[in-house]
Amino acid sequence: SGLRHLIKTRSKLKSRTQQQIKFKFDKVFSPACNQSEIYDSAARPIVSSVLEGFNGTIFAYGQTGSGKTYTMKGIQNLAVQSIFEMSKKM
Repeated sequence: SGLRHLIKTRSKLKSRTQQQIKFKFDKVFSPACNQSEIYDSAARPIVSSVLEGFNGTIFAYGQTGSGKTYTMKGIQNLAVQSIFEMSKKM
């Protein structure tokens, strides 16, 4: 009984992985894209809204070694610069 259940479960999982899965993204960045382009497109609007009193989160998700830490360090530096520039205008 237990072995039969295991075989049924595995066969169900296998058929699911063979289905075509589609994902929808707001924006996809080229590998040649620099941190400033990513910041301007994805993070600057969030930083601006935080200064207007809204909550904001910038979250990097992806495969190990894909450059998340490098990209987020650049975004963090640009965000701090923007916060100081925007606060001078307030």
